[in-house]
This record gives sequence, structure tokens and C-alpha cells, in this order.
Amino acid sequence: MLPYLFILLLIVFFTVFDGSRFEKIFFSSLVIVVFIFVGFRFGGTGLADYFAYLRFYNVVNNFDEVLNPTVHAEIGFRLTSYIGNYLGFSSQYIIVVMAFLSIFTVGYVIYRYSDYKILSLLVWLPYILTMNMQSSRISVAAGFGLLFIIFFYKKDYIKSILFFLLAMSFHSSAICLATIFITRLKLNTLFIYVIVSFFIGYLFSPFLIITDMLNSLGLHQIAWMVSSYSTSEDYGYPMKIYDPRILLAFLSVLLLHNIRSSINSSFYQYLVKVYYIGMILFFFLSKNTIMTWRISYLFLLTGVLVLPFLCKYYNLKYYRVFSGRVMSVFYVFLYLLYSLSLIVMAQSYNFYFFSEGL
Repeated sequence: MLPYLFILLLIVFFTVFDGSRFEKIFFSSLVIVVFIFVGFRFGGTGLADYFAYLRFYNVVNNFDEVLNPTVHAEIGFRLTSYIGNYLGFSSQYIIVVMAFLSIFTVGYVIYRYSDYKILSLLVWLPYILTMNMQSSRISVAAGFGLLFIIFFYKKDYIKSILFFLLAMSFHSSAICLATIFITRLKLNTLFIYVIVSFFIGYLFSPFLIITDMLNSLGLHQIAWMVSSYSTSEDYGYPMKIYDPRILLAFLSVLLLHNIRSSINSSFYQYLVKVYYIGMILFFFLSKNTIMTWRISYLFLLTGVLVLPFLCKYYNLKYYRVFSGRVMSVFYVFLYLLYSLSLIVMAQSYNFYFFSEGL
């Protein structure tokens, strides 16, 4: 538990430097620390996925396995594995590469666009603990997906298509990013959809309809994945309505909705819409915790930009409290508690070079 606490408290401490002239250098240093923490772990916060990736990596030792796979992993993972095996690297290589791709893609976006970069890192930390430290393929897809979202806004469609395909090459669920076109709707309309999806998600199970629709589109592999997760005894449990992820997300949506008319930046209007799409999927798929967490992550990762923007707005509105950081302090406290709850449930951390059994 101590290594996790060290990372958490380190990030929390350095949030005091947000907006200062030291912000970028401290943020960059923290990102490197997080990359080492994630990439050179032995195991993860949860069971199974880490060792499954090692097994998959060892299987993809010839190019035929890239084109005609016997492992359940997308072509980006397979090609990366083949390159590592061809160069003679150990199986930890695939963990390091996925950590690099998932950490530095998001790190670049935060560095480039966030109002409070270290707060962004704290907002991202629960996903690092539950995704990057365990479900590495979806984390890589989400990193490329975030770049897709940014370049789609910029109307740089060549780069956006490239990053969309890269995201799909690591996790097929990234096809959900195609719903980005919903951002053409107004913020008020999307907010209504968030509320409606909340009630639909808890009253009905949409997975049979989703699998039928995917099969009709010829997306049989994705349909199989949805069906497997939705019927699994280990993964098919619904989210509790009092789940802290729901409470925190709903609070953020309400605070964003409250300032909707004051969001003058078209870029942040767009990002808030993307965040709302993530919330729609989050609630709509809430009958299955694992699936809603992974798929909504592709959109809710924009929270690393949206929530610092939210904090900055409220900080300026209530500037006399906590030296102009009232909302930042509030969110630091919330994410400190949230991250602590995940750390308590996490598997013990082992550093790759010091681990027994290698």
C-alpha cells in the first residue's frame, strides 16, 4: 500500500504549484514517475490482466500470429508484441510499451491544454489505478482516443482518423468514439440525455439490444465481447446507485450545467459535450460495472481537462476563499478520498526489478 500512498500524496502535495512558474517542470517530473510506477510494476492493482498480457506476448512470436491470431487481442497489441519478441525483449516489454503509450499521450494533452496540470494528474489517478495498472489495452486506446477527440475538434481529420484507428488497434471498444458526432447537439440537450440515461440504465438492461445491433452491423467480435461481459458472473454485476464514481460524476455534471452559459470557449464547450457523452454511456451501461467503466473512460478521460476548467471558473468566482482555490481544494479532497478507497482495495505493489518469481 505504501507505494500507492507515496504516489497519491506526492501528486496532492504538488497541486499547490498549479498555476505557478514551476507547474510544468513539476508536472513533467510527476508524469515520468507515474510512467515508471506503471511500466515497471510486477502485477497490478487487480488480478489476472497483467499475467494474461505476458502470456499473450509470448504467444505472438512470429508474424503469422499477427495476421492469424490465436490470442484474444487486437492487432496493435499483437504487432507490438511481435516487434518485442523479434528484438529479443522479455515479456515485461509489452507492459512498458503500453505504459509509455497510455501515459505520455494523455500527459501530452494535459501539458498542452490543462488549466491546472497537476490537478489534472490527480483527476486522472483513479483511472491510472484501475485502468493503466490493470486494463492496459483499454488505457492505450483511451490515450489515442483522447488525441482523436482533440484533433477532431481541430478539424484535422487525417490525424483524427489515424488516432481513431490506433485506438481501435488496441481495444475494439474504441469504436464507441464514433459517437463523437453527438457533440453537434446543444449542451442542454445532452444534459437531458444524461438524466434520461441515468433512469434507463437502472430500470432496463440494454445489452441484448446492443449485441443484436452489433451483429447486424457485422461486428461479431465486439458483440461477443459485450455478451461475454454482460453475462459473466465475475464482471456482470450492476453499479450501486451510491457508488462514489456515480456520485462524483453526477456532482461534476451538475456543476458544469450550472455554468453552461458562461463557457465562452468553443473548445471547452466541445470538451464538456464529450464529457456528457461519457456520462450518458456511463449511466446507460450501468447494469454492467466493468463495461460501463471501460467504455465511458474513452470519453470521461476528457475530465483531465474539463474538471480543472470547472475548478478554475469557480476559483475565480469565489477568489477570496483559500487564496482563490476554493474549488481546487474541494476537488483535491474528493479525489484524495476516492483514490484512497481504491488503494485500500488494491493488490500490493511490486517493482519489477525487485520482484521474486521472475
